[in-house]
Amino acid sequence: AAPFDVVAFHFPHAGTDDGLHASISANTALLSGFLRSAAPLLAQGGELHVTLVHRYPYTAWLRAVDARLLQSTGLRYLGAAEFDFNDYPGYRHQATSQTAGGALDVVSRCLTHAWGRADEGRAEGTADSR
Repeated sequence: AAPFDVVAFHFPHAGTDDGLHASISANTALLSGFLRSAAPLLAQGGELHVTLVHRYPYTAWLRAVDARLLQSTGLRYLGAAEFDFNDYPGYRHQATSQTAGGALDVVSRCLTHAWGRADEGRAEGTADSR
């Protein structure tokens, strides 16, 4: 596969309904698996982006991204920026579970987290820390 400037995974979810603990475990595994798999696909100066709703339990998934994972993948955390749904015309969030009122509400704050290659300096235009 050719190298990519950006590999994005917006609103990943393993889709388990086996309880909160199982869901967090499945989704931390999904996130760490994505970073491991996608890191070799990055072009020079490229970034991996993962967009998550910025509230628990989604924030707990980031615990998978520890120093050991970053070292083994050759990645470093660049920061996070607000996800703007308007940047993706026609995008419609599809929830993997339902609430009493219908699809899971994602009007909460959503952040796109970015990682780049650890052996490179931070390029201009990358995600900022918030």
